[in-house]
Amino acid sequence: MSKVFRQQTYRETVGIYTDNTNISSISHEIKHNLNTPSKFTTIYKPNSIDQNIMLVKCSCLGCVNPKCMKFSIEEFILTDERLSGFPVDADDSVCPLDAIVWERGSHTPTIIANRCINCGICARRCPAGAIYSNGENAVIHIGERNIEFLPKTVENLEKHTAQINELLQCNHVGIFVESSEKSISTLYKKLYAKLNDPQTKYRFSNLIVRNLFLVLGNRCIIRRRGDIYFRIDAILEDTPVIGVVEVEFNKESLESPRAILDDVAVLVSRYEIEKHQIKPFIVSLEFPNIRTEYWRVIKDIRDVLEIQINSLSLGALCILVWQFVDAPISKVDFYADIDSPSIKTAIKKACVGFPIADIINFAVLEPKK
Repeated sequence: MSKVFRQQTYRETVGIYTDNTNISSISHEIKHNLNTPSKFTTIYKPNSIDQNIMLVKCSCLGCVNPKCMKFSIEEFILTDERLSGFPVDADDSVCPLDAIVWERGSHTPTIIANRCINCGICARRCPAGAIYSNGENAVIHIGERNIEFLPKTVENLEKHTAQINELLQCNHVGIFVESSEKSISTLYKKLYAKLNDPQTKYRFSNLIVRNLFLVLGNRCIIRRRGDIYFRIDAILEDTPVIGVVEVEFNKESLESPRAILDDVAVLVSRYEIEKHQIKPFIVSLEFPNIRTEYWRVIKDIRDVLEIQINSLSLGALCILVWQFVDAPISKVDFYADIDSPSIKTAIKKACVGFPIADIINFAVLEPKK
């Protein structure tokens, strides 16, 4: 049997904070251009009289239900009953490349560096703030002395669960990775290597896009693997808005606007979703060149059909995730066309308070000139 964590039945310990603390926030910091483990802001109570504010390094608690590894089915299944017949892929993996593993006998999971692309999805999921980036890949911080791994008794499991629930209420501040030319270069160097690797999952492109949208505050489902009767790649839900997504990593740029119109037609005619309720998205690796017809076609579709198609790159989605912001589709607008082929302003608006550097060598916020 594989040593990799797949089920929870053989877990013998749970992590528990031994300090008497009230955790108020989790801070993700970069100092001197280096990523460092995140820290708790805590109110430490050594006794009933004294109270001290302390910064404590976040460390993995070895969650009984590891959110960094698995989504619950309730998190991504849509609530709109009209879409209940959509053939959903039930893959619950958080990491689209299976970079997080949990070996039998270990208190905590680990991240395999050469599988990780530094997208930040797992860091957004970790309730303890224990996952940070070393600049190249995500790392799970472990070994802090204020955590003990105790036998999985009923009492210890209750304490563990209570602490996790407390952590889930914490506000996350700061960034996972700075949004810069360097961080985007690292991301795309790994992305293109993975896409050219035959070992990469066949469903990688749809799965990573789904997971990025999920951690940004949306429900999202993708089409079941092998289903040849549906062409829609993904459906989003942020009530009352229904999003439809075309993921186009390898096709010609003009294929995606045609495909997204097919998707809208299917939602309207087959699922009885009102046209005004639908928000279309095209997600590509990089934006098409400004000289292609893509941008003009997007404008023509808006002017003639009154359908406004949002354009996003995978890099833009990662930038949003890195900033620990939410981007529910009902509250964001990533429309761009031949007159204004850029989503840079929209990304900066969504990431208000965080610097977004100009990205020149990769067309993630606007097309190359």
